[in-house]
Amino acid sequence: MADKILLPNGCSMSKPSVNPKNWETGGRELLKKNWQIQFYFYDPEFEESHPYGKLIAVRGMNDFKTLKDRRTITRGLIEQEINACLDGYNHFTKSFIGEDEFDYEIEPNTGFIKALWKALTLLNCCKGTKSGVKTTIRHIEKSAKQLRLHERPISEIQRRNVKACLDLVEKKSKSESNYRYNRNRAHLHMLFKILVEYETIDTNVIRDISKRVQIKKQREIITIEDFRKVQDYLLKENYNFYRYAMIFFLAGVRSTELLSVQKKHVDFENREYKVLIKKGKQYVWETKAIILPAVKYWDDILKDCQNDEHYLFSDNFEPGHKKSYVKKPSCWWKENIKDRLGITADFYTLKHLFLDLVDAQNNSDFDQAKSIANHRSSSMTDIYRTGRKKRELEMLKQINISV
Repeated sequence: MADKILLPNGCSMSKPSVNPKNWETGGRELLKKNWQIQFYFYDPEFEESHPYGKLIAVRGMNDFKTLKDRRTITRGLIEQEINACLDGYNHFTKSFIGEDEFDYEIEPNTGFIKALWKALTLLNCCKGTKSGVKTTIRHIEKSAKQLRLHERPISEIQRRNVKACLDLVEKKSKSESNYRYNRNRAHLHMLFKILVEYETIDTNVIRDISKRVQIKKQREIITIEDFRKVQDYLLKENYNFYRYAMIFFLAGVRSTELLSVQKKHVDFENREYKVLIKKGKQYVWETKAIILPAVKYWDDILKDCQNDEHYLFSDNFEPGHKKSYVKKPSCWWKENIKDRLGITADFYTLKHLFLDLVDAQNNSDFDQAKSIANHRSSSMTDIYRTGRKKRELEMLKQINISV
């Protein structure tokens, strides 16, 4: 389009022209003609019905009877039309696309805590992470109220304000924890990133708040002797959890993945099953191996599945249509194993024990434990080794350990 003027919301207009063409240079005979300003208005929303735009005609200058007045009014009308379109006037809808149609998803003048709750609704993450972010907001809300910051517009919240809230959360806790501080900081960083993305604020002030140094505690791993004691107890008291614990132990995956497995995800004939790996922002389906010692447990649970849509470990760790929440195995373990048997190691350490046993018996260059646990590889060359994944899977199926 020649002499196109770009307008808000993807619209545009042609440069206005006047009829008669010599309206600026002609003589008094022009007063005998009807003058008209015309231009084409384009809106991509109406491209199908008006592919060449909508012709707009303006004639408000013809009431003036002198050339000077008519020319002055014509120039004013041209300027008025261009400015109106630049300000958002739409000739198709005959209305302005004003601030009410360009609303922020979250207004910059929204209160600090209210803005965090709104940002949470826009956060794309797994259920567990979202639950953790909710907890962080509740802690920050208490501190913000005490510091009288909770209703301050989010656009006016500065780094020192957030830092004060984070510090106060720790001071009010029974014992300060650098891990908790860093976790709260990470959750706020996610929320402020959303606020920047939706132009509620200009910068993510959390970025320049330093993390605290964390001293990682050495995790207690369950011993083989204690695990044998647990197996004996479970066989007598709760076979369903025993079966789940053994499949979990011999799978090397996380509960969040194993609890999501449905019958349709299992290819028992080939001793394979698929899990959805959720790590960071990547969600990837991975094929995992059913190793030899686990075959009998998988066979047993699959026989109890009534249809392909059943989750293998629903209520009471048996097949059903309802997916169990991810913390259920750990909670059951604490209540029935740690508290009753005096076992101090967590349920998740069964995975550590298994991977350690696999690593101890591995005599090849193939890192079996790493492949089972689905830890990320730094080698980009693996992308091109299309057959290697299948060969590794077949090797994993041959793992045979006993406890």
